[in-house]
Amino acid sequence: MQALQALLHDPETTEFCIVTIATALSLNEAERLLLELRREGIAVRRGVVNRLIATDVADGYVTRLANGQRQCLAELDDLAARCAVDVTQVPYFDTELRSVYGLRAMGNALFDAPPPSSS
Repeated sequence: MQALQALLHDPETTEFCIVTIATALSLNEAERLLLELRREGIAVRRGVVNRLIATDVADGYVTRLANGQRQCLAELDDLAARCAVDVTQVPYFDTELRSVYGLRAMGNALFDAPPPSSS
């Protein structure tokens, strides 16, 4: 157990990546987790905000969801800046990501695609 503790507290070998969605409740939980991990001396340098709705939608309900996400993203950007955490934004996929093709789509969203605009 001591070896595990040492591993978790070594920022050269281990870090946590917090994954959240853009809702007020999830953002509060992510912030609480980030602060607790930092208090414990566990490195957190990256985060992922998942299931973001495109800002160019025309449907009233979905537009309201996207607007709410933008508000949460502004708060998340502020938190990330204060805590020196890089955040990657992942779009909402219209199908469940499964198999190699789903992993490829997620990999492209995480590592290849430019961040979505928040305009």
